[in-house]
Amino acid sequence: MRHFEWLLEQLTDEELRLLTRRVGITFTRGDEGLERYEFELVLSEADREDFYREYHKIIGTPKIRS
Repeated sequence: MRHFEWLLEQLTDEELRLLTRRVGITFTRGDEGLERYEFELVLSEADREDFYREYHKIIGTPKIRS
């Protein structure tokens, strides 16, 4: 969990908002006016494969080939 939290800390507020949208999380009242911790909280529920794929797209890290 520490690694996950560290990854989230590396993102700007806008990147965090974008990541939340890209993993398919939406808020019933929209995401305007929400605090950073609210995005971080819901991302802990995201599918891990989706999370890492979209995270790397946002930060521009090349994928490691197997």
